Amino acid sequence: MSPRPSPVTKSCSSNQELEGGEDLFSEPSTPTDEEKIPVKSSYASGEGRYSAEIKSQVLEFARHNTPLATSQQFHISNSTVRNWIKEAGETPVKPMEIYAPEFKAQVLEFAKRN
Repeated sequence: MSPRPSPVTKSCSSNQELEGGEDLFSEPSTPTDEEKIPVKSSYASGEGRYSAEIKSQVLEFARHNTPLATSQQFHISNSTVRNWIKEAGETPVKPMEIYAPEFKAQVLEFAKRN
């Protein structure tokens, strides 16, 4: 049995660049204010983890969608969305409530015929 070949290694210098021209050791660029999504607010503001504006947007979306769909849309946990709905005194939308009554009637009629 022949000995294993040693792995090939490259030495890196601090000014080595990647193929795209980006410096290998530079800090990643920070997003501009326009690129940032203002989902979470600071705890120091006294309003909790999320701003009142985000909560109102989430609740508005949740009035017409399920809590799961809402949590996926806003990248907020499902339990947080359900808690906000409960705190607002609203009833969460159930998956079957999404369909219009006319559509439900058509489905039942189709099922009876087939």
